[in-house]
Amino acid sequence: MAAMSMKMSQRFMPPRVAVPAMKRDLLDILACPLCKGDLTLEVFEENETEIVTGKLCCNACKECYPIEDSIPNMLPPDLRD
Repeated sequence: MAAMSMKMSQRFMPPRVAVPAMKRDLLDILACPLCKGDLTLEVFEENETEIVTGKLCCNACKECYPIEDSIPNMLPPDLRD
């Protein structure tokens, strides 16, 4: 019975969601969410696999998007904290 209840509880656990880490390769597919312009990467801190802190700046509209804890915040400025 214990084995059965364990399987049932595992069934209802939420799926693991992978958090996208900012890697240089992503620059090829990312675009400015406001104007769809190309982005330029400025790195403040990087480890062997990903960019830890930095910013992505749009070449067209000049808006910048922060990268914190390896996660790019691509929300428009008025929706950020």
